[in-house]
Amino acid sequence: MCLFSISCNKQAVGEQQRIVFGAQIGPSQASMGVQTKVPTPVTSLSSFYVSATAGPLDDQVPVWNSDIYSWSDTEGAYVSTHLWPSPDPSYHFLASNLRIYNEPENTFVNADTDTDVLCAYMASPNYLKENTLVFKHVLARLGTITIKPGKVFTDVDPAPYYTVTDVTIKVTPWNKGKYDIEKGDGHNDGTGWLAREKADSPVIIAQTAGPIDSEGTAYSQANDLWLVPETYAILLSWTVAHDAWSRTYEDIPAAVPMYAGEINNVIFVLGGDKSLVFELITTPQEVVTRDLSTNTEYNNIWE
Repeated sequence: MCLFSISCNKQAVGEQQRIVFGAQIGPSQASMGVQTKVPTPVTSLSSFYVSATAGPLDDQVPVWNSDIYSWSDTEGAYVSTHLWPSPDPSYHFLASNLRIYNEPENTFVNADTDTDVLCAYMASPNYLKENTLVFKHVLARLGTITIKPGKVFTDVDPAPYYTVTDVTIKVTPWNKGKYDIEKGDGHNDGTGWLAREKADSPVIIAQTAGPIDSEGTAYSQANDLWLVPETYAILLSWTVAHDAWSRTYEDIPAAVPMYAGEINNVIFVLGGDKSLVFELITTPQEVVTRDLSTNTEYNNIWE
């Protein structure tokens, strides 16, 4: 069954024209190692919910809410019973694979990390035309955690590496909340999330007794932890040693952003005093439809 519109068909009913949509899905989340219960990534849609508002963007009025649009092979588009009024009502469309709710200040879905949530917002559709909704994943995924030993602070060249042991890294994820489709559109940093809730307990995302004693023996642990996008306090505990000196650190926080629609991989470099360093590498998840850019993002963040 074809799930994405290829042509722009005009669906006429009498002298009025049906409101129809094409759809495409932004980067999807590819398979990774499973650590916790994870949802099934959505890579296609046979139907979705659509809400419409009208009027100026700063004073919108609800028109209809959370009606189902389903793919029609006959019409080559996603269809419902709605027709374009005349004259142009200046509609705005909000869509999701979850039911949409409307409050005076928010049009939102109730999202949690048991479901891969996709949303689309179209502020200025083309009147009397088929419009293509671009759905984006609104949850983030924490991927591989890599641990490397840091170099000893010394005048010796080349500097030796610390020996790192007894590493535990954990995070307490936000795992549900209201997601405002319009306010979150165009953002991947947690903008648009309301009334969030945290998990009851932290999740261990990397743990090893070690030793990790050179750059060539870095330790990696694959995760597939879905979470509300946000900057998280990831807590690290480890023991570091060099010659006769050693020290143990417990629950040292690192402020690490988790971006929506991305697999967020983190490299931690662990060493002695003031040497907690991490790099965040975000990659777009597998592109499953046409006309999408790669949007690879690389961040170096020093704490």
